[in-house]
Amino acid sequence: MDTDTGTPKVPSQDERRVLALRELILSAFQDKFGHAVIIGVNIKPSLLFSSIATVMVSEYVSDMDKLAEHMEWEITEDLGCPMAIFVKQPIRHRIAGLLKGR
Repeated sequence: MDTDTGTPKVPSQDERRVLALRELILSAFQDKFGHAVIIGVNIKPSLLFSSIATVMVSEYVSDMDKLAEHMEWEITEDLGCPMAIFVKQPIRHRIAGLLKGR
């Protein structure tokens, strides 16, 4: 919402592209690994890539890197913009997983 005029803000083409990529990555990971495991996806611009996506997970599975690598390749081929996708598990979830395993 525009604070000056009170009208809804219309996202730019770049903002819509980033939102679409975020939803694509989020839904692919949630479909494969479940909604409870995937915390969210952040996309930021990068100097080396058109953007870098970070998938935050509560529980890390090795197949997540394979899906990320496959999606990097697909997005680069389909859209022509190189993208890096990383899977991260916040430290508090790692510690909770270690304590749960005892």
